[in-house]
Amino acid sequence: TGTLNQSAGTLNAPAFQIDGLLSQSAGTLETMRIFGSGSLALTGSARLSSSLTQVANLSLSDNATLDLGAGALISDQSDAATLIPSNIHDNRIISSYAASDPSAVHGIGYAVASDLGLNSLDGVNLSPSSFIASYALLGDANLDGAINSADYAALNKVYAEYFPGDK
Repeated sequence: TGTLNQSAGTLNAPAFQIDGLLSQSAGTLETMRIFGSGSLALTGSARLSSSLTQVANLSLSDNATLDLGAGALISDQSDAATLIPSNIHDNRIISSYAASDPSAVHGIGYAVASDLGLNSLDGVNLSPSSFIASYALLGDANLDGAINSADYAALNKVYAEYFPGDK
C-alpha cells in the first residue's frame, strides 16, 4: 500500500502486487496484479522502448486501473487477446494521454504481433503470440505511429476475410 516511483531500468519481481499507486516508465514484470482500487501508471512521454512494459501475467480487479499513458504494454499471457481488450472496454486499462487529447484523435490500439507481421516493437523482441496494447492514433491499424496506405491495406484485408462476398 502506498506509492512507488521508478523512472528507469527494469523492475523485476516474481510477483508484483499493488494496492495504491505505482508509476513506472519501462521494464519487465513477471506478474502484475493490481487489486482493490489500485492504479498503475506507465509514464512514457512517447512510445519508445523506454515506455514499453512487458508483463507475463496480468491481473486487474474490478476497481483497478492500468494507465498506459503514451506507452505500450506487451504480454505473452495465454489469454491476453481476450483479457486485455475486455479490460480496455471496461475502462480498467486506459490512456490518460488519449483521454486528455483535445483533438480526440488518439486512443488505445491493440493487436497480436503475428497479425501485424511484427517480430519486434521499438527494439523489444516479440513472439508471434505477443499481444500489444498501445497509445495510438485512431485508425493506425498496424500501430506504427502513422495513418497511411498500410493501415488501409490492413483494414481491407480484414474486411475481405470477414465479408468475402461484399465488394
